[in-house]
Amino acid sequence: MHSGRFLRGLRSAAPALLVPVFCSAQGGTSSHAPARWPEEAGLLSANALLSGVAAGLVQSARGGSFADGFTRGAAGGVGVYAGKRIAAVRWSGAGLLGRQVASVGSSVVWNAGAGRPSFEQVAMPVGPVRFYVRTSGPGPRVRARVDAVALASTAYAASRPELRWDARRSLSDGVMVFRAPEHELRLAGEDAWALAYPGTIILGAGAQHPENAVYIASHERVHIAQADQIYLALGRPLQDAAASRSGAARWLSRWVDVDVTVAAVTAAAWLAGTTPGARPWEVEATYLSKP
Repeated sequence: MHSGRFLRGLRSAAPALLVPVFCSAQGGTSSHAPARWPEEAGLLSANALLSGVAAGLVQSARGGSFADGFTRGAAGGVGVYAGKRIAAVRWSGAGLLGRQVASVGSSVVWNAGAGRPSFEQVAMPVGPVRFYVRTSGPGPRVRARVDAVALASTAYAASRPELRWDARRSLSDGVMVFRAPEHELRLAGEDAWALAYPGTIILGAGAQHPENAVYIASHERVHIAQADQIYLALGRPLQDAAASRSGAARWLSRWVDVDVTVAAVTAAAWLAGTTPGARPWEVEATYLSKP
């Protein structure tokens, strides 16, 4: 494997992957006008373009075809956007269904970057676990991997006495959902209505008001799909590259997903001094979750 080229290509792809990310604080309702098709087409095109560029660069860095990676990656990006659209819908089970649809699209991007058939490996995330379904080739057909960051955030939330696990909402959204009905949340010194981490959503007191609750829940579900997207497009290829160079990393990669891309991209945005509400992932989640 061309490991050096692979890692250099991933570094080149990183700027193009800054749009579809996650880990956020939610602090206000949307005041946008009703959805218009140019905005919808713009977001759909952005997801397709960025997914295509990412897969193309990754496959090219591995010695493959940029054109093949781009074409199939762009198709996967369309699927990702469809999943986000479903996740933002305001009915029970939308979060779980949307997360799975978006993850199938993200899996196409991952496979395209690796030069595999588009559906050879499909990731199906549920809470802090991803189930990888192999549709062809040797080895187990289904393998479960723990998302280390999601597991850590879930364990932390479960340890906090002020947070209550919402079993019904967790099942509906496909992530671990906790509520703090009597506490305000804070992030970076600012009040927040809700927080979304990979595999975990925390809803504060502000998210309990009827006029806010539905919008905030929808918004945070989009962030969860964004987190899955950035991991499979960038984080998983990085982990695969590390596994190809180290026996210990290869063994760990069989059982654990180590997603550091969430923190890295969020830190980059913070260092760049961007306004939280103007960050691309916030713009997308706000648009998709508006009434």
